[in-house]
Amino acid sequence: MSTKLLAEDMALFQRLLPIRDLPPTTIADLAEKVAVFEYPEKRPLFKLGDQDGESYYLLSGEVELEGGGVYEVISAGSGAALLPLAHDMPRAVTATTRGTVRFFHINNNLLEIAMAGDSSGGMEVEEISDEDETVESQLFLEIYREYMEGTLQLPTLPELALRVRRAVNDPEKSLADVAKIIQSDQAITGRLIEVANSPIYRSEVSANSCMAAIRRLGLDNTRDLVTTFAMKQLFKADNKVLAKRMKELWSHSTHVAAISAVLADMTPSLNADRALLAGLIHDIGVLAIYGYVAERPELLSNEQELDDAVEHLRGQVGAMVLRKWFFASDLVTVVLEAENYDYDSEFGPDYADVVLVSQLHSYFGTPKASGLPPLFERPAFGKLPLSQLGPEKSIEALKEARKNIDEMRRLLGG
Repeated sequence: MSTKLLAEDMALFQRLLPIRDLPPTTIADLAEKVAVFEYPEKRPLFKLGDQDGESYYLLSGEVELEGGGVYEVISAGSGAALLPLAHDMPRAVTATTRGTVRFFHINNNLLEIAMAGDSSGGMEVEEISDEDETVESQLFLEIYREYMEGTLQLPTLPELALRVRRAVNDPEKSLADVAKIIQSDQAITGRLIEVANSPIYRSEVSANSCMAAIRRLGLDNTRDLVTTFAMKQLFKADNKVLAKRMKELWSHSTHVAAISAVLADMTPSLNADRALLAGLIHDIGVLAIYGYVAERPELLSNEQELDDAVEHLRGQVGAMVLRKWFFASDLVTVVLEAENYDYDSEFGPDYADVVLVSQLHSYFGTPKASGLPPLFERPAFGKLPLSQLGPEKSIEALKEARKNIDEMRRLLGG
């Protein structure tokens, strides 16, 4: 038996993707059509292999996603739960309730009609004209349609990173097993040892082997660092226009990543290596959009349209990539909020705070800085211990950390 959305559900409903990108009147119409279900513990929402054509969203409670060597718990309201649960078709996992859960599901065709502005479904939506040059561009609609159909090709996590992540998450694998996998790539092994000996870890004894580096870093940090170092191979394109954009994107991403690591090192509750990864993947949605366009060169005829698609899709496409890779909710939040300079974390500081501050700092001294909000007035900056120093001393502290920032960029190859 189903019910309607409650008044207290609306705040979360309006944040869900892609619902939050719809016009207010369309959101209101969708809200009226939604049927909310409540399931008890250990009841499946959908099963591995299902092809139901529905998007499932959590309103309260937790679900377990399991299948294909994956196990994850998703909580309502988290970054991962802002997207449809395990959207790929056929379903790559089974979703099972963990305690009492309230949720709704909505037909993908209905969502596509809403996004395209088609009123044939009886919905009051805004029409889209061929002249629109913003979110309603053809490129936007093509990418979104493939997303809803589950056919959008997203970047694949590099093989070495995938193997290391699986090994770290496997209780049967030892530290030696992880080291053996990493040592198959000499360049990444060398970078891992360099990080273990960097000032961030402040040890008087050098780590001279992969095993010693892993012991010092810990398995979780090792997993995140290997993922970070392996990412560079994704930022490539044969097309000259896209190759230039990829190079600029990699440079920006490594700069933000390096600053993020240094800021996290100044923040007791955060981890520098995870912040490094957060900074590097904050624009992974842009990378995915470039990859989509690379397969369709005709779409490059209008670079303004490409910029429009990047502006409006970067967050949700990036979140889709990270969900495909089964990255945790804190990193999904990073990509969703990376361009939201009004982001105000509930339990901050978090990695989205760090990346937002790092982005603004990375633009200091560049033409782009003039069009951005003041760093010291942003909620994200106020969450960091650095803010307690005041504007002038905060800038001085970051200038003093310049050597560490440059060293991290060098290690990333930025």
